[in-house]
Amino acid sequence: MQPRWFATSLLLAFAGGCTEEQQSAQEKSAEQLTREIEAVAELKPEVKESDLPITLVPLKRIDLGELGADARCYLFRGEKIYFASAGGHGILRLNGRLTPVLAGGPIGPTGGFFRARDVRVSIGRTGRYAGPAADYVPGWLADVAVRAHRDGMAQHAQARWTCRI
Repeated sequence: MQPRWFATSLLLAFAGGCTEEQQSAQEKSAEQLTREIEAVAELKPEVKESDLPITLVPLKRIDLGELGADARCYLFRGEKIYFASAGGHGILRLNGRLTPVLAGGPIGPTGGFFRARDVRVSIGRTGRYAGPAADYVPGWLADVAVRAHRDGMAQHAQARWTCRI
């Protein structure tokens, strides 16, 4: 019985129970291992939502209920509405989130200025004003600039603006 036990012990001792990875790690210097560990442990910086560019997203049908039936001004492209305003306030979706804004100046057929705690919106019609006939035009080409307060970077887009006040 002793020879079997002795043979088994000898076999385990020679095999060492090491995998190839463990054997190669034993052969590497401490400096090499330190570099490999540091490379794996390097943290990648997290991207904060506030660092992302502002993206104007179409409003959902349910969003318009926030303004009630008195929405008078719209910024749209095709059939998608990107901004709606009623009285001295408006709504838009920035990066997918519904964002209420307040008027920061006059609102009318030629555009308007709006602001919230962390964003400013400027809408300005780029076509010539047609006077009272503007009420009968389904929308005028306009430039919208959405600017984040944190860095002042503005995102610009072209759309159509209509406002009946």
